[in-house]
Amino acid sequence: MGMPKYKIYYGVGGTINGITKDNEAYEYENYQEALNIARQQACEAFESYERMCGVTSIEERIEQDGLTEEEAAVEYNEDVESWIEYGADEVE
Repeated sequence: MGMPKYKIYYGVGGTINGITKDNEAYEYENYQEALNIARQQACEAFESYERMCGVTSIEERIEQDGLTEEEAAVEYNEDVESWIEYGADEVE
């Protein structure tokens, strides 16, 4: 019994619509692992769109809004989550 295979997709949604879908299914430990990898990829993809999406970086939030690093990170992640799309589909 091999590990389950998933096709993951990830990227930046909304007006950018830069979603990458894996053509091949890869083996992952479980759904959660596949999802975590997809989210990681989506976050990496998002970094190059940060400016276009008007999302303020963590550093800027600390400087401009006087937030702690932790507060800035939470806010930043919420903004990022609203842009990124990711998921995993199990393949038989």
